[in-house]
Amino acid sequence: MTISNFHDDGTHRDTLDQEALIAMADASGLRCLQAGHVSVPYLDQAMIAQGIAWQDAEVLLYGYWSATRWAQFAIFERVDETASESRDDAVDRA
Repeated sequence: MTISNFHDDGTHRDTLDQEALIAMADASGLRCLQAGHVSVPYLDQAMIAQGIAWQDAEVLLYGYWSATRWAQFAIFERVDETASESRDDAVDRA
């Protein structure tokens, strides 16, 4: 089985696009450090071929997601307001 949309899985029907996720995280005190698509362009076709040859649905699926840039990621860090305010105060005193 190759999953090409979340509608294949009833637990994933209401998903956020990446911009909405980043905005929600920002409003919750998180800062987005990096976001993008999961892609391994030098290996995706090899993963697809091996997935087919080995009859390994997982390897095939990861190759498909990489080739189509379907899977996304985002990395966040917690914004520490008190540390930020302390740095600002130190700069103001200097």
